[in-house]
Amino acid sequence: EYPPEAAAILKEDILYWGDVGPDARADSDIRGPRGIDEFNQAREAGFFGWPYFTGNNLTYAKYDFQNKTPGTFYDPQKPINNSPNNTGIEGLPPTQEAFIYYDYGESEQWPILGTGGKNAMAGPIYYGENHPDDANKYPKYFDGKVIFYEWIRSEIYFLTLNENGDLEKIEPFMPNVEFNNPMDMEYGPDGKLYVLEYGTGWFTQNVDARLVRIDYQAGNRPPIVQISTNKVVGAAPMTVQFSSTGSVDYDNDPLNYSWEFHKGATSEEANPEFTFQAPGIYQVKLTLTDPNGGISSEIMEIQVGNEPPNLEFEISGNQTFYWDDRQIDYVVKVSDLEEGSLSDGNIDPKDVMVTAEYLEQASKETIKGHIIDDEEQHLATGPSLIAGSDCKACHAPEKKSVGPSYVEISNKYRKEGRAVATLVNKVINGGSGVWGEAPMAAHPAISLSDAHKMVQYILSFGEEGNVQSLPANGSYITGVDKDKPHQGVYIFKAMYTDKGGEIAGPATGQKVYTLRNTEVKAVDFDSQDGVQVQKSDEAEVVILTDPSYISFEKLDLTNIGSLTFSGFNMGPQGALIEVHLESPDGPAIAKTSMETIGIEVREGKFAAQATVQLEKAVGFHDIYITAKSKIPGANIGELSTITFNPR
Repeated sequence: EYPPEAAAILKEDILYWGDVGPDARADSDIRGPRGIDEFNQAREAGFFGWPYFTGNNLTYAKYDFQNKTPGTFYDPQKPINNSPNNTGIEGLPPTQEAFIYYDYGESEQWPILGTGGKNAMAGPIYYGENHPDDANKYPKYFDGKVIFYEWIRSEIYFLTLNENGDLEKIEPFMPNVEFNNPMDMEYGPDGKLYVLEYGTGWFTQNVDARLVRIDYQAGNRPPIVQISTNKVVGAAPMTVQFSSTGSVDYDNDPLNYSWEFHKGATSEEANPEFTFQAPGIYQVKLTLTDPNGGISSEIMEIQVGNEPPNLEFEISGNQTFYWDDRQIDYVVKVSDLEEGSLSDGNIDPKDVMVTAEYLEQASKETIKGHIIDDEEQHLATGPSLIAGSDCKACHAPEKKSVGPSYVEISNKYRKEGRAVATLVNKVINGGSGVWGEAPMAAHPAISLSDAHKMVQYILSFGEEGNVQSLPANGSYITGVDKDKPHQGVYIFKAMYTDKGGEIAGPATGQKVYTLRNTEVKAVDFDSQDGVQVQKSDEAEVVILTDPSYISFEKLDLTNIGSLTFSGFNMGPQGALIEVHLESPDGPAIAKTSMETIGIEVREGKFAAQATVQLEKAVGFHDIYITAKSKIPGANIGELSTITFNPR
């Protein structure tokens, strides 16, 4: 707790900001210091260094940009701004050292900051007296503490200052919580800290982007409940394996489990199995209690009475990558427990929706098919939720009614990054003016979870006129416009909605294949050892050291003839690159030497490239790309992309 005089100092007009430095990873004898980030404090107007000084007043050299020649180093005591663009004074006051400063490596002054990429950010200051009525406001310990956070390293720190406003210590905030690149934060009027997370992908629609609220829970903290199952819809009798995995009590108290299935059927196991004998819609409830009175509950809906259709999507050739002008032969197989199958003629091929779509931008999760696979449960329950609501009074799947058809809604929203959130809000709160004068009624009784499932189902409809359903058995030729970026994915999707049961209603089954571009970013690795990730507006690279590796899981090597490695600044010693299967020490299928080729792609960045033939491999494998230096222990260089070339 600060003394009154300290609080007075802290409440003066003091400015804090993060200053992101250049990307240079090493000092230059003729240009100046490496890239350093700063977290600064200004108690009064002053000169804080850039672009003449950085960090603890490390000095840059004057530079003649016309002739590209360095000159003498600036004087931090008498900095002169003689830029032709300067409209103010030339003689600047002595430069002030940064409040906190660090580079890519470990900081001698503040080792708590760790290592890696850098992007210093400034957060707010907490004052408890601004929230006198909040029973669970942050304790006095946080009063006057300044937030400093790291966008690239996804870390948040609280700074303790003394009565003079000088730094006393840096403390990590919630170090066991994984933040996804925090990019802004503010204390709300309720005294809670709100954190906006960018997400882990770079310039893409991140599924882990989010706005979170961080509450302070004094005393005993109630448990947090998580429920998962192996299935949420199916035919009767239906045996379901329930799981409480992910449930947690942050006080480490032992928990009591109480499951309620149906009409007195209960269990006190953590992960019980239960068989629903009759068709119906069941609300399964899990309640957790701790010895100190903390209690939390969660409900999951289980639909019994209709088994979702099963689909298989068989694609010829390589199952991971696409190449332009390649013909892909495919066969879709559909079977339904209650209705039969495509092969026996009981399911009409016209009722099977088959689409192929190219997405210019895709997250790592979408590329691997994870996000699309997660849609299956929504598609299975979405139709029955809609059938049990009043949606059909105003909407139809393909034809306009009082409101737009599902196809029209899908066409308008499905490619927007916030489509699901926008439509969920409309379902629950209503809306008007988008499709004419007729208002859409609010549905406050529909839960967020159910609204989400309904919206996912609506957005699964194909684009009428633009994306026609492909035949269930046919071929498709890939081809991306030359003017479009080739970092996206092809998504092949087959869907079929059955006629449903008397209680459970219709269910949709789907099968999805994603084919990714052959140019794979090195920073999208699945595991690594000994590398650092560097991301900037100019490039995304992994910094290789001796020795190091990156790996990619479950890539199909069928018909892959060679790999092309691209990067920068491999240095005169070059890099020894090897490709192994299943582990860093597994069978080697390629070896090459990667060296700088002497082309300066931008200042200080010299291109490096190597192409190596692969020993023939078929099917899916985990591949490990290992790097060693010809000079043991040295930094090797920067790896940007790996391109998989066809035979």
